[in-house]
Amino acid sequence: MSRRAYDNTRRAEQARLTRRSVLDAARDLLTERGPAAVTMRDVAAHAGVSAETVKKAFGTKAALIKAVYDVTLA
Repeated sequence: MSRRAYDNTRRAEQARLTRRSVLDAARDLLTERGPAAVTMRDVAAHAGVSAETVKKAFGTKAALIKAVYDVTLA
């Protein structure tokens, strides 16, 4: 009996798309409102994901802002 290897390609792509959606939402809100007026919940709602998803992906608001900065520069 042979076992099929686990292929997580689809899951990895979905995670990449979710992360990109969160970064885009954060960039939009930060540009529009400024960092002091944007919460992680705001970003999650704008991206269409849960606040827990944003927290697990980035940890803190500062880390999220840095990720937006890094992606924007690249």
